[in-house]
Amino acid sequence: MIAIPHVSSSAAKKKQFQMMRKMHYNEGLNIKLARQLIASELEEDEDADEEMREDTEETEEINVDPPQEGKKRETVCVRLDK
Repeated sequence: MIAIPHVSSSAAKKKQFQMMRKMHYNEGLNIKLARQLIASELEEDEDADEEMREDTEETEEINVDPPQEGKKRETVCVRLDK
């Protein structure tokens, strides 16, 4: 918190008031800008999450060869284009 010095003259009080008012409005503007920045970053994150979900929905697990005696089973992921 900012310490407010005691002022005695009328002109000094007016100047101090104007300075405090300016600081208050600057703080309000900074809060508004910070909220806009946070909202845009959240929107970008949501878009990236949606793209990742779409990419994972487009893959399907397919067994290439049926298991045979003495061989390991192979699993391949294939991306399906729409």
